[in-house]
Amino acid sequence: MRLFIAFPLPPVISTEVERIQREIQRFNPRALVRWTDPSVWHVTLLFLGEVEEGSVSVIKEAIDESLKGELAPLVALNGFVGFPNLLQPQVVGLSLKDITGRAWVIQSNVKRRLLVKKIILDEKKWQPHITLLRVKDRISNLKGLEEISIPELSFTFNQLVLYRSSLTANGPVYQEIVTYSLGQ
Repeated sequence: MRLFIAFPLPPVISTEVERIQREIQRFNPRALVRWTDPSVWHVTLLFLGEVEEGSVSVIKEAIDESLKGELAPLVALNGFVGFPNLLQPQVVGLSLKDITGRAWVIQSNVKRRLLVKKIILDEKKWQPHITLLRVKDRISNLKGLEEISIPELSFTFNQLVLYRSSLTANGPVYQEIVTYSLGQ
């Protein structure tokens, strides 16, 4: 099964992110992109990839140990980000600023505990973001990003979720395996 660990977006932030996504669509009505569905927006903490079912309990234990006493991270929207870059992106999202540094601490602690338990992880550098779209045609030039206002909204991640991801023809389907509450 494909697994990842992520912070779900608070509904009030999803509403604002949806407005930003609509603005990109307005500037790019014929863009060859796949828009992400607001109902599945999240900020990935760690992508675990294909994991044997027997490892799920070890993963849950590692997350649980990592979150003991952790406070909810305060983050803020921080402009557009593109992967590998905004000039020729394959993915475009909203970058997040970790105001309190707690999101980085949580990511580091969970990663360390998973590695101790011999869970193999994706080695990409963590860049917290909300994915808005995936480019289908690498030549596609997105317009208007510099004209779209990104408000300085800050918000708290009160939960961390271990998700199962199933890829379908209509896009990914995410199933919550376990949800952890973060302290205030």
